[in-house]
Amino acid sequence: MQVVIEASALIYALLDGRPGALKVAEYWDASTELTLAEISLAEQLLVLARNVNDALRDAIASLNEFLNMDFNAVKQRSSKVRGYKNGAERIKDRIIEYLARLGLSLPLRDVYRQLALQLDRIAQNSDAIAYRLTVIASRGEKRFTSAFVTRLREMGDLVLREYETLLNSIRMLQENPRRSIDEARRVMLLEDEVDQRYRTLEVDVLEELKDDIIKLMIMREIIDLVEDTADVIKDAAENILFLALYKVTR
Repeated sequence: MQVVIEASALIYALLDGRPGALKVAEYWDASTELTLAEISLAEQLLVLARNVNDALRDAIASLNEFLNMDFNAVKQRSSKVRGYKNGAERIKDRIIEYLARLGLSLPLRDVYRQLALQLDRIAQNSDAIAYRLTVIASRGEKRFTSAFVTRLREMGDLVLREYETLLNSIRMLQENPRRSIDEARRVMLLEDEVDQRYRTLEVDVLEELKDDIIKLMIMREIIDLVEDTADVIKDAAENILFLALYKVTR
């Protein structure tokens, strides 16, 4: 970790043109600097991914608390998700700034940028899910059928597994790109399972809340956000897959 931090600091110094950094730079060629930039990026993306993991995990926990009709817990957890989302946004901004500083010298910088934005969007979706759960919880108790509860829980758990697999893929990107490839491909299989749950829930929610149009609209938005999150995780995995394949074939 210390090596990565020092490398990142030195790259910033080089970009700022500090004299002390230029002395060290005499012993480096462009490929060394590029490698260090990629190491630093991988580390920053991992920090972002872990923060997003906290946001998503709490959003899904809030969904389960809602299904258990623990509405006070739903309201309390929403602020935690908002905090994680805000933290993720700050980290994303630093990564974008870092990429801008590197300029065109970094191959595939657009892929790294897309990945940072995709991770941020997962955090944004998590915040939106948690907020909507507080809104629907404030509208009073509603008992859902056990079949609906089970399917919605399964969908949430699958999205968490999908993201955890993505997190493993990001973690392996630098140290074991081939393992990263395997994990990224697993993400895509899990996303297919989420889609199957979503198609069923699209119909189920209409039956569950047909007598309360406002709750129906909000719950439909929640289900759509969970499904959209699964799609974004898959998109992020495709970018990780591309980066890992690039590293393996270089």
